[in-house]
Parts: sequence; structure tokens; C-alpha cells
Amino acid sequence: MVNYCLPIYEQLTAAQKSGWDGMVDSFESSFLGSWASDIFKARYALLASILIAVATTLLYILLMHFFANILAWISVALVQIGLMILGYFFYDKRQHVISQVGTMSTSASALWWSMLVSWVAAGLLYVFLACNF
Repeated sequence: MVNYCLPIYEQLTAAQKSGWDGMVDSFESSFLGSWASDIFKARYALLASILIAVATTLLYILLMHFFANILAWISVALVQIGLMILGYFFYDKRQHVISQVGTMSTSASALWWSMLVSWVAAGLLYVFLACNF
């Protein structure tokens, strides 16, 4: 059914083959024709890409089915640890700025507020976790 309207190239006469070749060359040199020709030539790579994408998606769904709970708690722990470490680094940098300048400066004040926000966020996360169990 696909080859219904297409002639069989080997059965064409020499004049018909010349006309066919000219038509194919003209089609492939046009913008849409070259685009369609490139897609046709790359059809196996495109189909393989689609199959690999579907297989990867199914594997990801399967892994998430088994490990989503563990990964969720790991992300909660990493956020908590990150907030505490970030607060400590703000505190340490603030102490360094105060020792360099000798008094409170604008940057030391900003670092104090950053430290406070980070540790308050870590504390609130502890409270939320404690209340949800």
C-alpha cells in the first residue's frame, strides 16, 4: 500500500529514470524536501532515540517506586544539614569581618541576619518534622 503510487525504479525507461532522478534532486534541494530527506535518512536513529527515552523513563519510574521514600528522607536530611552548615559559615565569616574591621559594619550586620535566618529555618524544619510524627 505504501508503494502504490511510486514506480519501481528498475522498470523505468532511461528517459523516465532521468526524469525521476531530476525530480528527486529538485525535491531534495528544496528547503522542505531536504528537511524531509534528512528525517527519512535518520529514521533509525530517531526511532532508537524514542525507544531509549521510553526505556529510560520506565526504568526511572520503577526506581522511584522502590526508592522514593528513602530519597525523600535523604533530601530532608541534606536540607537540614545544609541549613546548619550555612548558618555556621555565616557566623564564622561574621566573626572574621568583625576581627578585621574591629567594629560592627554593614556586612557584619548582613551576615548576622543571614546566620539568624538560616538557623531559624533549620529550627523550624526541626519543629515541623517533630510535629508531623
